[in-house]
This record gives sequence, C-alpha cells and structure tokens, in this order.
Amino acid sequence: MITAELRNWRRSHMGTFTILWGNVFGDTKGRFYDGTWIHTSIVRTIENKSDRLIVYTENSIYLCMKDQEYNSE
Repeated sequence: MITAELRNWRRSHMGTFTILWGNVFGDTKGRFYDGTWIHTSIVRTIENKSDRLIVYTENSIYLCMKDQEYNSE
C-alpha cells in the first residue's frame, strides 16, 4: 500500500545510499501535513513504471510521478 506521494522530488546520494527529498502529500501514517518538505529514509527498491516510480524505503512506500522530478542527480 502506498504510504504517501512525493511531489517536486529529487534524488540525493549519500555514499552508496539514496534518499529522496520532496513535498509529501496524503501521508497515511499521519506524520506530515500536505506539502511539507521531507526526506525519506534510505531507498531500498524502486519499481519503474511508465509514468511513475514506486519507491520502497526502510519505513514507507512512495508514489513519485516522473514528470515531477527536478534536479535529479
């Protein structure tokens, strides 16, 4: 189940680890208000779909639309 959607997101590499930064919306765990700028925990797996990514982290599953990414490293 998707935990939240990230918009205006970007990837950030920390050595061999990757995290995502972005504005979170629809957080089902109730941690964040819509639009809050967050970073994820360490990315474990990414499912690459035609127009979106499903990103699995240590704690959550995020929906990231490809057309909303910026400043990708």
